[in-house]
Formats: sequence, C-alpha cells, structure tokens
Amino acid sequence: MPEFPWAESYYKLRKEDISSTVSYIGEAMPGSPEDGPFWRIKKVDMTTGVSLDWAEGEAEFNKKWSLRATYSYS
Repeated sequence: MPEFPWAESYYKLRKEDISSTVSYIGEAMPGSPEDGPFWRIKKVDMTTGVSLDWAEGEAEFNKKWSLRATYSYS
C-alpha cells in the first residue's frame, strides 16, 4: 500500500479500448508526456472473466504510453 493512498487519485489517466473486451489503462504524474518513460500501464481483458496484467509484468512508472501496444503483459 502506498504511503499516501489518496495520492493515486492525482495521477493522469489514459484509457484505450482496443475491443469491446480489452483495454489499456495508463497512469502517470500530471504533465508527463505520453512518449516519456513515466507511465505504468495495465491491460484489462474481460474475454474470459477479468484479467489485469501489467506491461512487462511490473507496475513501475517506467513505460511509455505511446508504446503500450508493443509491451508484453503478465
């Protein structure tokens, strides 16, 4: 749990629906460029239940939103 749980509500958010059952969700600090390595990205797949997977298997703020479709998710 983050030291300041309320801080997560201040993240800049992006969402892209790539189908009716699969979406990418990105979070970064406000002002972060989409092509900078400041994002954590998750893929939500509701094809067979709900699966939530992180880009490159980690929830670190070191991904580029502009490259979301190129990462592997686990």
